[in-house]
Amino acid sequence: GADGGWGPPNKPECRGFTPEEFQSLDFAKIDLTEYFDVIQKGIDTKLDTAQQQITTTLQNRMDQIKAP
Repeated sequence: GADGGWGPPNKPECRGFTPEEFQSLDFAKIDLTEYFDVIQKGIDTKLDTAQQQITTTLQNRMDQIKAP
């Protein structure tokens, strides 16, 4: 919150960071390992799916070109 607190549980202070507050964050001191693990897992799945779709599309196009 504006006073540095989060507010009481029944009425939490959930405003976002101001640009000045965000600029003052030291990301070198923030452990984002868990966040990156989740992102990486999602990326691996999406890349596998995209690779399969691209391979299928290319094969279909090649088959169309080879067709008489």
